[in-house]
Amino acid sequence: MRELRPGLWHWEAPHPDWSGPENEALRQRLAATAETPSKAGVVSSYAIDNGDQVLLFDPLAVPREIVELAADRQPAIVLTCPWHERDTRSLAERLSAAVFVPPPDEGSPDVAWLLASDTVERHLFSAGDHLPYGVEAFPGREPNDVVLWIENGHAVIAGDTLVDFGQGLEIPPEWLPDGVTPKQVTGGCARCSIGRSSMCSPRTVGLAIGPPSSARSPEPVGGYRYSVVTRPTPPRYFGERSGMSLCPEPNFGFLTAEFGMVTIGRMAHPDPHGPADLTPIRVGEVWENPVTRERSTILELPWTNPEGRAAAELTALVGAQVMGEHLHPALLERFTVLEGELTLKRDGQTSIVRQGETAEIEPGVWHDWWNAADRDARVRVEATPGERFAHMIETVFGLARLGHTDAKGKPPPLQLAVFAQEFSDVIVFRKPPPSVQRALFGVLAPIARRRGYRATYPQLSRTVLAPRE
Repeated sequence: MRELRPGLWHWEAPHPDWSGPENEALRQRLAATAETPSKAGVVSSYAIDNGDQVLLFDPLAVPREIVELAADRQPAIVLTCPWHERDTRSLAERLSAAVFVPPPDEGSPDVAWLLASDTVERHLFSAGDHLPYGVEAFPGREPNDVVLWIENGHAVIAGDTLVDFGQGLEIPPEWLPDGVTPKQVTGGCARCSIGRSSMCSPRTVGLAIGPPSSARSPEPVGGYRYSVVTRPTPPRYFGERSGMSLCPEPNFGFLTAEFGMVTIGRMAHPDPHGPADLTPIRVGEVWENPVTRERSTILELPWTNPEGRAAAELTALVGAQVMGEHLHPALLERFTVLEGELTLKRDGQTSIVRQGETAEIEPGVWHDWWNAADRDARVRVEATPGERFAHMIETVFGLARLGHTDAKGKPPPLQLAVFAQEFSDVIVFRKPPPSVQRALFGVLAPIARRRGYRATYPQLSRTVLAPRE
């Protein structure tokens, strides 16, 4: 068992049904990989202590310390799906705990004992419901496989929608119905009523988000409050927008199932309903990113030339570094050094581009750049086509100026989830792997939108909203 933060625990246990026939195809795929994960068939459970209540999520083989703690609190068991009942029955009877569970499929034996019980308190819930412990349910890959947002704990728990077999986060295709792909699930395109046969999850994934005091030491989550909120109209499928807008968030860190902390700074966002900046963009104006130490003077606007090219003179201050290795799926980028030098990593090879030299980055090529010299560099940067690229840069630079990025200039997870989906045709980051990003952002994006995050904001969208002179 690991205490990820004060009041937040995670533990793993072997699943007794992992060797069943329902997981045969999945076991064969894992066995065919170069390195078969050592934790296949291991499931995760979580516990949260808010001082008054102890919440147990998908509990299996709960450590003695957690059981004793729950006995001294008001315990509740929350299941992400009915087939994750695991040790729920024995715990509910022992602790007199209420059980919250999505409804089982018709005719399924899942939680049948609970539905027939006269002694255990039970509550059926669905995507869109708010539970009386600060827990909100979002649609998952199936109607009764939900993603849980722990409001005051800033934690996300995904049942079988997002799992980790030791190869990174994924939506296992073996668990999707015929004709439904992981991409459709993350994109909110699974507009069908999806049934299922009984199956088990190797590793339920939890994502905990909470305020960090430093890059190494997250502060306690603590202070969980609970309340009942009016239920909104539930989305019909995973990824569909709910149309609700809530308050900006406080400071956050981001913790994945691999327990790696990433400091991401302030997790507020611009007002999504703020007044639009309609000032026309003009050649000669300067866009600045104070975090990455970039200052760009606009030389050419994409709607003023037949190629759609955007061009700017970039001043890369000493120590300047773009926000991470990435590729552009469908645009050509060209760097011409006018003064100084730029270190460029292209397709795994690092070189120095010196004054008078030009480097081209073809579409689909991984690259990164930084100024490692002891003086500023001036570089002409061209992107073709450049209109979407310019809007992406305007958004990222604006978020950085307003303090909504981390120390490397990258937006925090909830902001990044909606940003990455919107601009996936313009930029893709290398880490985490794109397949992991699609799965992870597919889970986070609906939550982000409910929290008021948007891919772009009217204050940072002159590229598409302002009149063109």
